Amino acid sequence: MLLTKLKDGGGAPDIVIDYNKIIFHKWRMEMKIPVIDFEACEGCGTCEAICPDVFKVKEDGKAYVVNPKGCETCDCQEAVDSCPVECIKMEEQ
Repeated sequence: MLLTKLKDGGGAPDIVIDYNKIIFHKWRMEMKIPVIDFEACEGCGTCEAICPDVFKVKEDGKAYVVNPKGCETCDCQEAVDSCPVECIKMEEQ
């Protein structure tokens, strides 16, 4: 079996290619999703304004993650950093 590991910056491989089956693999540590501490959330809507595809403030006045994989299309880390009560964390799946 012929395997090639492509590296970005000399760390762990970003892509593993098995030329017999061609497999693309992203390391789990890179697969993070936003998680909200509902007790701390004040429902200010900052996260929703930054990433509307990921966060929604619902009728109960709390923000919810409605599409955790939506971070591929917006900057979830900016939403985490902008939360005034710091109730959003990025955690491994």
